[in-house]
Amino acid sequence: MIREKKPKVMVEVGAGDTTKISLNALGMNEREGTPYKFYSIEPYPREDILALNNSNFELIRRKLQAVSIDLLSSADLLLIDSSHVSKINSDVNYEILEIIPKLQVDSIVHWHDIVMPTNYWKEWINDGNMFWNESYMVHAFMLFNESFKIIWASRYMQLNHFAKLRDHFPYLNNNHHLMSFWIQRVK
Repeated sequence: MIREKKPKVMVEVGAGDTTKISLNALGMNEREGTPYKFYSIEPYPREDILALNNSNFELIRRKLQAVSIDLLSSADLLLIDSSHVSKINSDVNYEILEIIPKLQVDSIVHWHDIVMPTNYWKEWINDGNMFWNESYMVHAFMLFNESFKIIWASRYMQLNHFAKLRDHFPYLNNNHHLMSFWIQRVK
């Protein structure tokens, strides 16, 4: 998506391996003529993220709620891999209730770990003590929402078009937890 959409301003909530993959794709875009600025918000970055050295990349070591809404809403592409929990003063509430409604038309949002239209897996709750609820917040946000359109919902595609997915990704099996969810602001 980064290669296709060629964002000029990209903001990532939660840094990790995706940060390095994104920098690679953004660098390819820049070599083809699309400059960029990439902001990654991570209050507790790993050592490999701290070691990144790129003049177009800025690591912001603060909680999301402490970052300027003007910076966040300037994103052409917003990648979200946050706490996954909606509660008082949470990053999830800030994303859905404050940032996303202020994004400009044509902005794209990617959420990681969104399982709609299903529930999170029982083993996550029973064995992993993962009581996430972000997917339900995103689902509620999208219901009757005419300002955003879904451009990719991997869990939905896995459930409803598995054979077509497998044609393109032969390693895919039904045990994969596909959770990538993309939307675009249309008005």
